[in-house]
Amino acid sequence: MSPTELNQLFKTYDTYVCLLSDHLLPNVIPAVQTKPQRAILLYTPRSKDGVDRFKDVVASTSVEVLGKQVNPYQYAQTQAICEEILGEFPSAMLNVTAGTKIMALAAFDTFRQHRLPILYVDTDNQRIQYLHSGKSESLGDPLTVKQYLACYGYTMQTINHQYNLPQSWRNLEELLVTKSKPLHKALSQLNWIAAHQQKRFSLTSPELADALLKAGLIEAKHNASYQFTSEDAVQFINGGWFEHYIYSLLRQIQTQYPIKNLMANIKITNGHVSNELDIVFLYKNKLYIIECKTRHFTESGAVDSTSPIYKIDSLSKQVAGIKGKSMFASYYPLTDAPKKRCRNNGIVCSDQPSQLLKHLRQWIGS
Repeated sequence: MSPTELNQLFKTYDTYVCLLSDHLLPNVIPAVQTKPQRAILLYTPRSKDGVDRFKDVVASTSVEVLGKQVNPYQYAQTQAICEEILGEFPSAMLNVTAGTKIMALAAFDTFRQHRLPILYVDTDNQRIQYLHSGKSESLGDPLTVKQYLACYGYTMQTINHQYNLPQSWRNLEELLVTKSKPLHKALSQLNWIAAHQQKRFSLTSPELADALLKAGLIEAKHNASYQFTSEDAVQFINGGWFEHYIYSLLRQIQTQYPIKNLMANIKITNGHVSNELDIVFLYKNKLYIIECKTRHFTESGAVDSTSPIYKIDSLSKQVAGIKGKSMFASYYPLTDAPKKRCRNNGIVCSDQPSQLLKHLRQWIGS
């Protein structure tokens, strides 16, 4: 249910004044949730890009977005601009969450003198504090993944919302998980074959070969050799199966946790660089990112610029912000070095496929 207090306020006050900083979420969540007639954004030279990002987030609504530049450290100037806004739009309310302390204090004092509503968005505890009345209530959960990414200057290029795989392929996923240890070496060999587009190949594990034949992913050829049955089969074996397996576990978890916008294989861009996110979803206004890998790391655990851990470490900061959460899920056991890197960067890691459901629940519920 939408917060009653916020909805009632926006029925009475048609103008929503915000102070911008590097993190837009506390400002955009109320706007997306209640869609005021207009939003006026006080920005500094450093936070000017936030105006365009705010516009991108509310682009699908009728919210009019205006911007006014202020000096981040001039109390009197910010107060004067707030007075100017209230002269033109007297029915206004203030979100004092962001901006510099000087900006916040000046805006707060001005709106308090005019006896107008002032709110503070506590994203850590998912609460809205109404500073003018002393009331508080739960923060809504209105954002989509597209809107969340827009807060950080990213757009989605392509999206694969769901999978439609044959049941025989799904059965193979269960086999690869339940027998992950005995099949590690053989599957590693097969990953290499798929990654290098090798047309004909042999397999060292009769059990794996039989399972792949039954699933229709490979077909037998002369001299005990095999080949993939399609390009989709190659992509599935080359890590796609593990992504789908984790995606399926998250679908199960949706009955326990109301996660939103579960998506896989999303290609995103900030206009300069494009990247792909294996799995993303939203929960309590936080973006969750999972990097899925079915490959070995070196014995030393060395991580370079192409490492998937380096990738998720870098990307999660850029597209999920300080409130986002990330996980690195590996089919193969990790050495101490990559585990340490994950811990040092706040990334949850899981290298036990049979325990993934448990790990996902703990991660989302933490």
